[in-house]
Amino acid sequence: MKLTILQKGMIIVFVPLMVQIVCIASLYSLQSELERELDREHRSRLIVETASKTARDLYLGLDSIHKKGPFNISQATRTLNVVFVKIKENMANLTELTKDNAEESAIVRSISSQVNDIINRILASKRMVHEGNMEEAIQTFHDAVESGKLISIKASTDLLSLVDREKSISDKSPLILKSFREQQQTALATAFFVNIILAAALAIIFNRNIASRISIISDNILRLAAGRDLHERLTGSDELSVMDKAFRDMAASLSEAQEQEQAMVQNAREVICSLNSDLKFLSVNPAIELLLGYSSDELVGARFVTILHPVSIDASLEYLTEMKESASTKVLDNQVIGKDGLVRDFVWSVQWSDSRQAYFCVAHDVTETKNLEKMKQAFVSMVSHDLRSPLCSILAYTELLEKGIYGELSEPGMSSLRDVNQSISRLIDLVGDLVDIERLESGNLELNWQEEVPVERLFNAAVNSVAALAASNQISIQSEHNETMARLDEARMVQVLVNLLSNAIKFSSAQAIVQLTANKISDGIEFAVVDTGRGIPVEQLASIFERFKQVHSSDSANRRGSGLGLSICKAIVEQHGGKIGVESEVGKGSKFWIRLPA
Repeated sequence: MKLTILQKGMIIVFVPLMVQIVCIASLYSLQSELERELDREHRSRLIVETASKTARDLYLGLDSIHKKGPFNISQATRTLNVVFVKIKENMANLTELTKDNAEESAIVRSISSQVNDIINRILASKRMVHEGNMEEAIQTFHDAVESGKLISIKASTDLLSLVDREKSISDKSPLILKSFREQQQTALATAFFVNIILAAALAIIFNRNIASRISIISDNILRLAAGRDLHERLTGSDELSVMDKAFRDMAASLSEAQEQEQAMVQNAREVICSLNSDLKFLSVNPAIELLLGYSSDELVGARFVTILHPVSIDASLEYLTEMKESASTKVLDNQVIGKDGLVRDFVWSVQWSDSRQAYFCVAHDVTETKNLEKMKQAFVSMVSHDLRSPLCSILAYTELLEKGIYGELSEPGMSSLRDVNQSISRLIDLVGDLVDIERLESGNLELNWQEEVPVERLFNAAVNSVAALAASNQISIQSEHNETMARLDEARMVQVLVNLLSNAIKFSSAQAIVQLTANKISDGIEFAVVDTGRGIPVEQLASIFERFKQVHSSDSANRRGSGLGLSICKAIVEQHGGKIGVESEVGKGSKFWIRLPA
């Protein structure tokens, strides 16, 4: 039969309990019998004492009538009356004591009846005296006394037989009591030994069926932690078997996950390693050999600084110390030396574990990325110097042509020249935007912080910069501020506001109003540019600040935009530690806001 642990536990508890209940019931039965026997012995003693006393009082009372001198019936009746009161009381006691014994009860009733008859006859003689029948009273009294003597003899005989019977019961009582006590002792001893044997048997069963299986599960836990094979699967269908199955399933899942993790670590293209608190390698995956030429065995036990370029040692050690003390989420950029002696750029992500007292590191080889970055910077520098300078020279020459310095041009020629000037200006602006965004994203653009810049001055500079554009598009600009001061780079923030105002002017219809506002907020200041133009679709709001992103593809040609303005604004605002965003509804306009910390 298959039992659960709960059922086994109930058996272990209830079997000894039932044995004890049976033993207690047996002892209770013996105790009840013992008490009944004690009661019977006590009743026998009382019967013996009362019967003896009754027989004695009856005989002596009747006999005393003839020993007190001349006969006086009045005195004699008073004497017998006292005696008979005691006798009647004793007979009542005997009747109560013998009520459960039919034979003894019959004897007592017979004696009681005869005694009552004598009492009645004596009382009759007493009434005769009062009535004046003295002779008849004396004769009746003497007849009653003589009858009483005869009855007393018979009653004494009956009472003595009753006494003998009760003495026999009383004499047997000690033996019976002894027998009951011996049975109690035997029951107690039996219960004691049965409980010991039962407890030992159940303990053995428990050890075999439960404790030993729990021990196996506990040992399996240690084996799993040590990476050793588990014991054989537990049989049965109880909770321990279910637990063992669940544990084995978990162990299999852990083993599978560990294998997958090992496969990922072993096949990863990034360097994955661990360092102890002394900064010595504890483990390194094979990617280190592909990237730096060292085998894993060569580096395990070696110090971390052995692969670092001298210029990176101090910064790397400081970074690791900071990671250990503050659990920072920063990454480390440093240079490492490969086995071939070549220097490579790496980015390290490190996590310190207090429980393992080790650093866990993931390193990316960013040498190619750095080289591309350098190439891009060189290209931007080339564009800035080798392209913008000739364009500026060409623009200056065409502007001289437009002014007629080199002679008058025909109207068609002048129109074409103006188009050329606009195209060259657009190219110069595009080059400037490319240079700005590259410098911002590479971190090479440093802000010229000014602690207290009047917002009025900031707004005036921005509005003046777009005044001509606004006039040509018949747009009015309204600015609102509360004489607020702001901490920022004035020139760069004017650049941001000019860009936002330019966009608002370009995408608003004639006679529209563009608002430029500044308001204090709980943690800083907010600038806003609000227009009533065509608005931006909801699906494009999240990407509007990305490079070369425009609401409509035709905007680049029709609105003369490069698609870099808003991304430059975002980079400048974020470099200020602020945020930029937009709220818009198609057909109703847009609100671009900038929030800067105080």
